[in-house]
Amino acid sequence: MWGGDDKDELIGMPYWIMLKPGEDVRSIAASMFEKKYWEGELVAMRKDGEEVYVYVYAGMVEDEQGKPVQTISSFVDITEQKQTEEEKIRMEQQLQLAGRLAAVGELAAGVAHELNNPIAAVQAFAQFLVERQDIDKQVRSDVETIFKESQRASKITSNLLSFARRHKPQKEMISINEVVEKSLELHAYRLKANNIEVVMELDSNLPRTLADFHQLEQVFVNIITNAEQAMTEAHGKGILCIETLHRGNRVRIIFRDDGPGIAKENLKQLFDPFFTTKAVGKGTGLGLSICFGIIHDHNGYIYADSATGKGATFTVEIPVVSEEKHRSSGPKT
Repeated sequence: MWGGDDKDELIGMPYWIMLKPGEDVRSIAASMFEKKYWEGELVAMRKDGEEVYVYVYAGMVEDEQGKPVQTISSFVDITEQKQTEEEKIRMEQQLQLAGRLAAVGELAAGVAHELNNPIAAVQAFAQFLVERQDIDKQVRSDVETIFKESQRASKITSNLLSFARRHKPQKEMISINEVVEKSLELHAYRLKANNIEVVMELDSNLPRTLADFHQLEQVFVNIITNAEQAMTEAHGKGILCIETLHRGNRVRIIFRDDGPGIAKENLKQLFDPFFTTKAVGKGTGLGLSICFGIIHDHNGYIYADSATGKGATFTVEIPVVSEEKHRSSGPKT
């Protein structure tokens, strides 16, 4: 369980060498002396640094005078069980969110279509007025403001239509690593200009999978943009780590930043439509909702882990699907 090469590496060592730093060893010891027994879940650390969930049973052994002389403990690896439970909870949460987003999406599509025509008219007439030579400087400035704000409104309706998109992903066999690299290329100038260092750990043996390249690129760019903005606003620089892994039948893409983090109370709302922590005028609250919808359409998951002051980690999981598997699961005639 510890991942050592020989049992002699552990003989004579304190038991907490196997525990993740931060586990409350003192309270466990206090309970042992008080109750002569302790059991519960802990997080252990393998020799290579990998975390392992364990269930610990520990009992105090006393001598004939009732004095404690030693403890006997057993560590049971429950990592697989915990991961299964977490996966189930995650699936339930994402299914509930998908249902809410579908309902909001229907409303958003109708609103966006109704607004598009009047917004287009405002833009056209504003542009027409700006081009006239018989208006004074102040009026021209006001009309330019109207035109600029109508463009912003147009972008919002465009985001609404993206959020309520009617088309299915255009899937083909792609390399997830290539999508990550392309997404970074699109954002390279801003990252460099804002002193953001990018650290990549891409699995060279990552299998290709059936997915929509441009939709995944949209998801990754959105996450990268949010991380860049958060780190820049917090301390004018930062480190963005991007990792790809192959786990079972899934590809996992992990984005870690050292920004200000996300408050615990906001984590559950991150993917809700129109939820944003940005200042008024700097975000519509649709970006992550659109990302959620795209990943859901790919039968995957997207979730975040963070705490205030400790940066944020966004994880995207995409199933590995071959063309043969996709064809075999299609409709039969």
